[in-house]
Amino acid sequence: MTATRWCGPTSTSEAGKLTDIVVTHRAAVITLKLVNNSGGEALANTQWTVLTPGGDVIKESIGAFPRIVLAEGDYHVIARNEGKTYQRDFKVITGVDGEVEVLAR
Repeated sequence: MTATRWCGPTSTSEAGKLTDIVVTHRAAVITLKLVNNSGGEALANTQWTVLTPGGDVIKESIGAFPRIVLAEGDYHVIARNEGKTYQRDFKVITGVDGEVEVLAR
């Protein structure tokens, strides 16, 4: 998985002592699906490209259900399947994992 992260202050631990650390991130796990109908089965052998609004490539993958960790923000996804291209914009909200469906129309 690909993640954009921010690292804050460092922590220290003592030998033989248990240390609890809480990590807070501003990201979510997103599953991509290319479907014929909303809520439908994902199409296999799909090529995926996730981009920033400015066009920078964040992640490329192949498969029916790629899962990626993305920082909070706006993104554009391109799905290619059987010689056709489909795309949509989506927004990632911190802590709200979910699916992004792209309709094959």
